[in-house]
Amino acid sequence: GAQLFAVAGDTQADLFGCAVAGVGDANGDGSADVIVGAYGDDPNGDMSGSARVFSGTKLALVAQPQALSLSAGGTQVFALDAGAVHAGKPYLLLGSASGTAPGIPVDGLVLPLNLDAWLLFTLAHPNVAPLAHSLGVLDTSGKSVATLSLPPGSPASLAGTALHHAFVVLSPQSVQLASNPVPLTLDP
Repeated sequence: GAQLFAVAGDTQADLFGCAVAGVGDANGDGSADVIVGAYGDDPNGDMSGSARVFSGTKLALVAQPQALSLSAGGTQVFALDAGAVHAGKPYLLLGSASGTAPGIPVDGLVLPLNLDAWLLFTLAHPNVAPLAHSLGVLDTSGKSVATLSLPPGSPASLAGTALHHAFVVLSPQSVQLASNPVPLTLDP
């Protein structure tokens, strides 16, 4: 990939991955350009931050919208795409309320979520509100759709919370794929 500003050095201290944005199918081949931010990286002085562009990255997970109103409610729709090689395999969508770095190592991969109460809930209670279809089987092209729905009048105390979600593809012996994370901001 091409470098935009600077490459984060110490990913945990630099908060590498605190912001991730993708331009879907920017290259016309099913791949995307992904920009990963490092808020704490300061090569050009205090609070300068940096970002890195990864060109031609295949996004496994995209979600819209990236913010939901607690007062109005709404639904974030996740489009999972693990590729045809994973067709018919089970998947599990997980979440974290404490960011994406350092992530969780699993079967030689890194799940870009942190261990916290939201991750434990999504792990222990798949397909339970507010998530739907968070555990399922990928279709014949390796795709599926899941949702997170907030009812109108959700607790205002959650305002400003940033959630991230990613999914894993499972086999009887291991995790075969850990997707990229996608953000969700809870607005008043």
